Amino acid sequence: MILKKLEPHVWVFDAVNFDAIESLEEVLNDLFANSVLKAESKLKQILSEYPDFIDCWVHLAILYERTGRDIESYLANREAYRIGLSALPKEFDWAKDCLDWGFHENRPFLRACFNLVLQIIDTSMRDEAWHILNNLIHVSPNDNLGARYLLLKMCLLDKNIEAAEQLFKQYPDDYSTEFYYGKVLLALMQNDPVSAQSALEQAKLEFPFVLKELKKKRHIQPKGFDGQYILRGGKEEAYIYWREFGALWQQDSENYRFLIGNS
Repeated sequence: MILKKLEPHVWVFDAVNFDAIESLEEVLNDLFANSVLKAESKLKQILSEYPDFIDCWVHLAILYERTGRDIESYLANREAYRIGLSALPKEFDWAKDCLDWGFHENRPFLRACFNLVLQIIDTSMRDEAWHILNNLIHVSPNDNLGARYLLLKMCLLDKNIEAAEQLFKQYPDDYSTEFYYGKVLLALMQNDPVSAQSALEQAKLEFPFVLKELKKKRHIQPKGFDGQYILRGGKEEAYIYWREFGALWQQDSENYRFLIGNS
């Protein structure tokens, strides 16, 4: 696996062998057809010929996860991440250089980073997850994978005001539920009820269903919701926000009391 510099601070992974890509596409067809055993066999065969094929490791990890083999999934993601890291030259600078998502060759490694984070963020390897997420938003600032939302959650849970402020500065045009209600939480962390009230007014205007979901005593998944199709501003999105950020709005917390008293 080779990383090439196209221009100052712009890097792209070398293209994978065409035959390997075609073979992986066949595997994806098998996965969509729920031919798991066939797909697993093909993935392992591809890796025996192309052991540094990051995207193949990423999809093997997905297959393992779907079949309940969490340890194997973690190890496959870890290997994909290791291969990508080993391709970075000494001169590569995580703070200055770019692995743009627009180059398809970069996507497998970026996915490997993100998928590994999902597996370790709630474990003793949480600090490593923080490190990887920060690297992701530096080398791929458009953040097509959504690393900033995981970072924001970690900032708010850890009461890391400075890091949260930096995220809001880096993504001023983010109009997500996470950022709208995150600004409320940040203002409360800063002991600024006036700013918190203003942020809450904006948040509930843009995402009223989130406010209703947070105020509920019982949270029930919307009927027919399969996790695939999410309408912006809808009940499904509100439920997902509660599921991911509800720990910051627990009913015995000051945040929740502020919410109830100002809505």
